Amino acid sequence: LLQGLVRPTPLIASRPQAQAQMQQHMEPQVQQQQQQFVQQLAQQMQQQKQHLQQVQQQQLQQQFQQQLQQQLQQQQQLQQQQQLHQRAALAAQASSSLSQDAQRLKDMEDRKKQMEESKLRTMEDRLRQQAEFKKKQEELKLKQEKQKADQGKRISEAKAMMAIRKAMQKVRQATPETFEEANGELAQAMRAELKNCSENVSKLIKEEAEKTLETTKSRVEVVAEQRRKETERKEREERERAELEAKAAKLTKDLQRLVAEAMKASQAVGAAVASLADFADPGREAAEAEVTLAEIAASNAQDKLKLCTDFVVEHRTALRTAMPDVSAAPKAAAKAAAAKGAAPKAAAAKAPGAAEEDPAGETAQQATRRVLGELMGALTEVKKETQDATASLPGLKARALGRATALEQTAEVKALFKKYDRDGDRRLNRAEIAAYAKGEFRFALQPATIDRLLETCDVQDPGSTG
Repeated sequence: LLQGLVRPTPLIASRPQAQAQMQQHMEPQVQQQQQQFVQQLAQQMQQQKQHLQQVQQQQLQQQFQQQLQQQLQQQQQLQQQQQLHQRAALAAQASSSLSQDAQRLKDMEDRKKQMEESKLRTMEDRLRQQAEFKKKQEELKLKQEKQKADQGKRISEAKAMMAIRKAMQKVRQATPETFEEANGELAQAMRAELKNCSENVSKLIKEEAEKTLETTKSRVEVVAEQRRKETERKEREERERAELEAKAAKLTKDLQRLVAEAMKASQAVGAAVASLADFADPGREAAEAEVTLAEIAASNAQDKLKLCTDFVVEHRTALRTAMPDVSAAPKAAAKAAAAKGAAPKAAAAKAPGAAEEDPAGETAQQATRRVLGELMGALTEVKKETQDATASLPGLKARALGRATALEQTAEVKALFKKYDRDGDRRLNRAEIAAYAKGEFRFALQPATIDRLLETCDVQDPGSTG
């Protein structure tokens, strides 16, 4: 049965490949069927054996043989049917395999054709892409060359505009003296550089240049007019200053005279105050006369100083042109004070600003300023001295008049004492004291009161006058 199952058919033998595939496909089924058959057979034999053991062994064997033959026949029929079915399946499978092979060959040819067509399309696409890339490269190169040319043109245009605007800036900064030269440089720069500019830029540059020239020309004319006016103003101020300097020189001489008079008056005040301070005449009339002289001298000095001050205030505009630095006045005053303290007689004999040899190279204006500075310093010092002397005058006056009054009172007391000191011993006794009270005060003193007065007085002192 196994040999019959695996016996190759002529059709399959003619196709070894199909046969091998069929064997591989049928072997598991055949083995399974064989196993099932063997199992069934073993069961039947076991059953028959048991049956035969119960019945007669011979009958059992005959029956078993009959059954076995029947089963073998059935098995053979079944195997034949299976073989027929297998052969039909193998034939169908072979036919299907052939059709599949044919279809596979057709598919392979189609795929090959498709691959060739795809390869051809790929090559065509690649060639087209290469052509497009080459075209783009050429366009990019042309664009870069155009940009480079445009950039060079823009650079040239920028340089040209810079050169022209530099010339414009020089025109804007021009003075009346340099305007024509700057204008010529601008025109030359425009002739040389406008050819490197575009039409629109050239138009704008020309308009800007025309506007710059117009504005600068107007400004230069205004500056020239201002300079002319400034020159005229300076000349006028110079004339006025010369006139003021001449007037200041004359006023300085007048002020010199007034300051000299004020110094003399101040010296007179100082002398009157010194005389009043040393006054020793006991007469009241002499003291009053001395005080009157000092007051007259002080009033005269104040008047002289007021004349100087009024003179300076009245002519301050003219004197200001020749007035030295304000800080020089205190220095001049200190210098005058030092010179006066060192040589008072020389200072009294010679007024400040008196004619002396001018320093070498000193101009008239400088000499006027120097003299005016000395006068202002001397005037300040004179004011201070006069104020000091005048300030001490009331005290000296009170002292002198008070001393005269005190001397007068002392003289009256002495005369009165002498009147009642009848014995001339420069002492008043009891009778003389009583007479003094009676005669001067119309009052009669009691002896006891006189005794108490004498006890109060230091009568033991030899120099005492009671």
